[in-house]
Amino acid sequence: MIYDFEFRKNIKQKKLYEIIAKEILNVWDAKSSQEIKKRYLVLAKKYHPDVNSSESAKKKFQDISLSYKILTQWDDLILNEKFVTISAFDIKIIKIKANIKDDKSYFERYRSIY
Repeated sequence: MIYDFEFRKNIKQKKLYEIIAKEILNVWDAKSSQEIKKRYLVLAKKYHPDVNSSESAKKKFQDISLSYKILTQWDDLILNEKFVTISAFDIKIIKIKANIKDDKSYFERYRSIY
Protein backbone atom coordinates (compact mmCIF):
# COMPACT_ATOMS: atom_id res chain seq x y z
CA MET A 1 0.00 0.00 0.00
CA ILE A 2 1.34 3.39 -0.96
CA TYR A 3 1.13 5.94 1.82
CA ASP A 4 0.36 9.29 0.24
CA PHE A 5 1.63 11.99 2.61
CA GLU A 6 0.56 14.82 0.33
CA PHE A 7 -3.02 13.53 0.28
CA ARG A 8 -3.12 13.25 4.09
CA LYS A 9 -1.68 16.75 4.41
CA ASN A 10 -4.39 18.09 2.09
CA ILE A 11 -7.11 16.33 4.10
CA LYS A 12 -5.83 17.92 7.34
CA GLN A 13 -5.72 21.34 5.69
CA LYS A 14 -9.23 20.81 4.33
CA LYS A 15 -10.53 19.98 7.82
CA LEU A 16 -8.84 23.05 9.24
CA TYR A 17 -10.21 25.25 6.45
CA GLU A 18 -13.71 23.87 7.08
CA ILE A 19 -13.41 24.67 10.78
CA ILE A 20 -12.34 28.24 10.01
CA ALA A 21 -15.09 28.60 7.39
CA LYS A 22 -17.76 27.41 9.84
CA GLU A 23 -16.49 29.91 12.40
CA ILE A 24 -16.56 32.81 9.93
CA LEU A 25 -20.08 31.99 8.71
CA ASN A 26 -21.21 30.90 12.20
CA VAL A 27 -22.80 27.72 10.86
CA TRP A 28 -21.64 25.20 13.47
CA ASP A 29 -25.15 23.83 13.85
CA ALA A 30 -26.20 23.97 10.17
CA LYS A 31 -27.97 20.79 9.08
CA SER A 32 -28.16 21.48 5.35
CA SER A 33 -26.52 23.45 2.61
CA GLN A 34 -29.61 25.68 2.48
CA GLU A 35 -28.88 26.94 6.00
CA ILE A 36 -25.28 27.65 5.02
CA LYS A 37 -26.46 29.51 1.94
CA LYS A 38 -28.91 31.62 3.96
CA ARG A 39 -26.20 32.62 6.42
CA TYR A 40 -23.81 33.39 3.58
CA LEU A 41 -26.34 35.64 1.84
CA VAL A 42 -27.08 37.56 5.05
CA LEU A 43 -23.38 38.21 5.68
CA ALA A 44 -22.61 38.92 2.03
CA LYS A 45 -25.31 41.60 1.89
CA LYS A 46 -23.94 43.19 5.05
CA TYR A 47 -20.27 43.26 4.01
CA HIS A 48 -20.44 43.59 0.21
CA PRO A 49 -18.11 46.39 -1.01
CA ASP A 50 -20.98 48.09 -2.86
CA VAL A 51 -22.91 48.42 0.41
CA ASN A 52 -20.12 48.84 2.95
CA SER A 53 -17.14 50.89 1.75
CA SER A 54 -14.71 50.30 4.62
CA GLU A 55 -11.49 48.38 4.02
CA SER A 56 -12.23 45.92 6.84
CA ALA A 57 -15.61 45.13 5.25
CA LYS A 58 -13.87 44.30 1.97
CA LYS A 59 -11.53 41.87 3.76
CA LYS A 60 -14.43 40.35 5.70
CA PHE A 61 -16.37 39.89 2.44
CA GLN A 62 -13.40 38.03 0.94
CA ASP A 63 -13.34 35.72 3.98
CA ILE A 64 -17.09 35.16 3.77
CA SER A 65 -16.89 34.31 0.07
CA LEU A 66 -13.99 31.93 0.57
CA SER A 67 -15.77 30.27 3.51
CA TYR A 68 -18.89 29.65 1.46
CA LYS A 69 -16.79 28.26 -1.39
CA ILE A 70 -15.00 25.89 0.99
CA LEU A 71 -18.21 24.57 2.54
CA THR A 72 -20.12 24.13 -0.72
CA GLN A 73 -17.67 23.42 -3.53
CA TRP A 74 -14.32 22.19 -2.25
CA ASP A 75 -11.49 22.13 -4.76
CA ASP A 76 -7.81 21.53 -4.02
CA LEU A 77 -7.03 24.90 -5.59
CA ILE A 78 -8.70 26.49 -2.56
CA LEU A 79 -5.62 25.53 -0.52
CA ASN A 80 -3.76 28.30 -2.34
CA GLU A 81 -6.30 30.93 -1.33
CA LYS A 82 -5.93 32.67 2.01
CA PHE A 83 -8.21 33.98 4.72
CA VAL A 84 -7.58 37.67 5.31
CA THR A 85 -8.91 38.62 8.72
CA ILE A 86 -8.16 35.66 11.02
CA SER A 87 -6.68 36.87 14.32
CA ALA A 88 -5.17 35.14 17.36
CA PHE A 89 -8.48 35.63 19.18
CA ASP A 90 -10.32 33.91 16.32
CA ILE A 91 -7.92 30.95 16.59
CA LYS A 92 -8.78 30.54 20.28
CA ILE A 93 -12.50 30.53 19.47
CA ILE A 94 -11.98 28.01 16.67
CA LYS A 95 -10.01 25.74 19.00
CA ILE A 96 -12.72 25.87 21.66
CA LYS A 97 -15.63 25.22 19.29
CA ALA A 98 -13.84 22.47 17.39
CA ASN A 99 -12.48 20.82 20.56
CA ILE A 100 -8.96 20.79 19.15
CA LYS A 101 -6.48 19.88 21.86
CA ASP A 102 -3.29 19.42 19.87
CA ASP A 103 -2.07 22.99 19.31
CA LYS A 104 1.01 22.20 17.29
CA SER A 105 -0.53 19.74 14.86
CA TYR A 106 -3.12 22.24 13.62
CA PHE A 107 -2.22 25.75 14.56
CA GLU A 108 1.50 25.74 13.98
CA ARG A 109 0.72 24.44 10.52
CA TYR A 110 -2.04 27.02 10.26
CA ARG A 111 0.51 29.78 10.73
CA SER A 112 2.80 28.22 8.13
CA ILE A 113 -0.03 28.05 5.58
CA TYR A 114 -0.25 31.83 5.52
